Amino acid sequence: MGVQHLPGEEVWLIGEHRSTGERNYYLSNLPADAPLKQIAGAIKAGWVCEQVHQQLKEELGIHLFEGRSWMSLPRHTLMTIIDHTFLQSRRLKQAG
Repeated sequence: MGVQHLPGEEVWLIGEHRSTGERNYYLSNLPADAPLKQIAGAIKAGWVCEQVHQQLKEELGIHLFEGRSWMSLPRHTLMTIIDHTFLQSRRLKQAG
């Protein structure tokens, strides 16, 4: 009682042990009979989101927002994401 967790009746702790010795742990509310491929896909999707956020910070300065109104925050975020999308499309085109 009183413990907050993801929606659903059960929450699973998933451990990942890499050959390098690194260990990672994740929480999941997927069903117990979910295929391993689905669980891994959900975990890796989170990793991709983290990578994009890191690029938005390092390359485009999304964290440097110093607006004077609440409406300027979504505009800044939207323009930064549009910039990122444009840069990614250029990189993909260059890579072939």
